[in-house]
Amino acid sequence: MFLDGRDCTLAPYSQRRKKLEGTVANAENIAVSEIAIAKSPSQIESFFEKSVGEGLEGIIAKDLSAPYVAGARKFAWIKLKKSYSGSLSDTVDVAIVGFYYGKGKRAKFGFGGVLTAVFDSSGMKFKTVARVGSGFDEGQMAQFQEMLGKDVVPAKPANVDSLLEPDEWVKPRYVIEVNADEITKSPVHTAARDERAKEPTGLALRFPRFVRLRDDKVAKGSTTVAEIFEMFEGQGNKTMKYSAGEK
Repeated sequence: MFLDGRDCTLAPYSQRRKKLEGTVANAENIAVSEIAIAKSPSQIESFFEKSVGEGLEGIIAKDLSAPYVAGARKFAWIKLKKSYSGSLSDTVDVAIVGFYYGKGKRAKFGFGGVLTAVFDSSGMKFKTVARVGSGFDEGQMAQFQEMLGKDVVPAKPANVDSLLEPDEWVKPRYVIEVNADEITKSPVHTAARDERAKEPTGLALRFPRFVRLRDDKVAKGSTTVAEIFEMFEGQGNKTMKYSAGEK
């Protein structure tokens, strides 16, 4: 955008890219991003799939002739992210360990979402992986408020490992199936969390959405921590360590 005292924002992207490439050509610790000049939708899709397969969030499609306009991308700069492409290849079964009261339009239902966990058989505990608030219709919100209200306990159950505090704790009993965009590292969830790390992180479902109640499953039959970690690794994320007796 600014080089050697000159404003480059009015130049088209193609010219700015060439200047950038020339500037960092001999740098040791910095490199320009990979680009592909696409002439068809299939080429865009191919480059997108390649980028996601390498563990990136997505790509940015830019008009080669467009100048840089701060805060106003319009149609010259479009993000294409993994979340737009669909979701995880498989759904996840999670146990409900708490719920939140509704706010705004949901206040009348007394239900705004659930805190959910996956089962760690090595420690016999439920470890949180997502707060699920979307995907419920009005009938389901009323159903869950009534259903979970009967299982409220005064304190966090001993078999639940959570850094979060829902409005109400419940005994791990009900299992729901959820979909999500991906699995990401999280400083607030405890699934696969390694407390020995300098900055401990767990795993979480990104943009989780309720699919259905799994009344055919018991809480300990939910997806396991080890399975969540394997799904995380399958996305191409190799920078997190986790070990458990069940793997």
